[in-house]
Amino acid sequence: MEALDYKRRRMDDAGRNLKEQLKSVEEQIRGLKECIGRVEEEIFEVCHVVEVLITLSFASKVANCGEWMMLVETWKSKEEAWKSRYED
Repeated sequence: MEALDYKRRRMDDAGRNLKEQLKSVEEQIRGLKECIGRVEEEIFEVCHVVEVLITLSFASKVANCGEWMMLVETWKSKEEAWKSRYED
């Protein structure tokens, strides 16, 4: 009888340990998700800056004002697409 009680206690302890480990893993997953969200925001900002730099570089080569305005409109539509993609 004592052996059975001992095994039962060991199984209960093992179950509690597993539950604690699961909680720890769930907390780590939440932390990773938050970190991924911050990284996505940083990537969006970097992409935005790169796009602006490319646009400005190209714009410096554009002589015609009409071409410049088309370039600005294209850039604005791309910016809106990026925002909608990452804000959802």
